[in-house]
Amino acid sequence: MTRLSLSNLALAWAVLLACFALVTIPSVIQVVQAGPDEYFDNSYLLSSGNAFYVLIFIAPAVVALSHLMKVMYLNAAKETFLAGAVLLYALLAAAVSAANHAFHYTLDQSWEQTFQVVNLAAIFGWTDHGVLVGFLQQFAFMFLVAIAVHTLASLQRSWVGWLVDLMLIGLFSASLVTEPLVSVRSWLSEVLVSHSSAPVQIGSCLVAAALLYGIALKVLRRKEL
Repeated sequence: MTRLSLSNLALAWAVLLACFALVTIPSVIQVVQAGPDEYFDNSYLLSSGNAFYVLIFIAPAVVALSHLMKVMYLNAAKETFLAGAVLLYALLAAAVSAANHAFHYTLDQSWEQTFQVVNLAAIFGWTDHGVLVGFLQQFAFMFLVAIAVHTLASLQRSWVGWLVDLMLIGLFSASLVTEPLVSVRSWLSEVLVSHSSAPVQIGSCLVAAALLYGIALKVLRRKEL
């Protein structure tokens, strides 16, 4: 099931290549144009590693919206489909985390001799805990995001999905200005993204991912094919 999903992600791979080119080409041009002994304090480059995040958003949406019918024609059980999808997301999260870490510790270090480089893994503090722990932190959050995207995408073929979208937009908007929602949003952001304790952040992401998996499974079982 995972192999089938991987082989049918042409759209996700195409978007990844396009994003990677859009991020990398301007950065290369800036680096080439800069002098060897110059440093630009107020100039920023977006790390090419950030482009890999697009996979975590596109792939689950493609799987949830188009792959389900394909695997059902192969007489696969809904539970088998979702288990395969989750395994795929784990593989993609690991690959994205490894790729972004590789860029952070190689090309980004070189470009930082001339420009300030923006890598989200560093901004969120994941790289502060070393290579292995940082990889696990990034993996856990990417895995959570992938399952969240899958769950939301799986709801979009019914009015319930649109209602959930509106509710989430409303809650997020309210959390920008209204207490106690502001505090709740800040707390969730800290626990799931930037908590100073790596085990807390990793564990929180995995628990949240497990809860979303349960929701996705319930939605899938109720879905008419």
